[in-house]
Amino acid sequence: MPAVAGWLFLRNARLYGDLLGSAMERSTLASLTLPRRLDDSYVRGEFPRLLGSSFVGVLGWINVWRPSPVYWLYAGLGVAIVAGVVPRLRDPFVVMAGGFVALCLAGVVVFNMTFPQPQGRYLFAAPPFLALLTATGLHETLQRLGLPPWPAAGTLWVILLAVDVVVLQTVRTVFAR
Repeated sequence: MPAVAGWLFLRNARLYGDLLGSAMERSTLASLTLPRRLDDSYVRGEFPRLLGSSFVGVLGWINVWRPSPVYWLYAGLGVAIVAGVVPRLRDPFVVMAGGFVALCLAGVVVFNMTFPQPQGRYLFAAPPFLALLTATGLHETLQRLGLPPWPAAGTLWVILLAVDVVVLQTVRTVFAR
């Protein structure tokens, strides 16, 4: 990763005086800044809820909320993934993927301590790693529950496809107004 993106950090340091260009961003977008600390109630409460919702589909300026069961479904899926990943923490690929996702998430948290924009799009560097963790976690969870992976995965696919239909109908209804 440093070989691909490392030069951008060096460029930022040379142009803006810091690796991330954060000082430049704070000075040019001063009206959008709202500095917070890690123990702030926003960081502990509202931010995780909005970030999770955004990653599922509250899309930036559109802000079309999905029906609550959609978020509960994805939260349950997340719990199943984590439950399956934890026993696999000896696998170096799982550790690497989890570490990269954690780094991306840490960057989103740091960004939101200055610019309150809990948008899942800031995690878009992580999907390949999230996919690895999802597949590993779900496979492990299904095995531990004694469920055959292919029928269970097919059922999950059908459920998620149905969720997509509901979400598209929700968006269509909102924009038809």
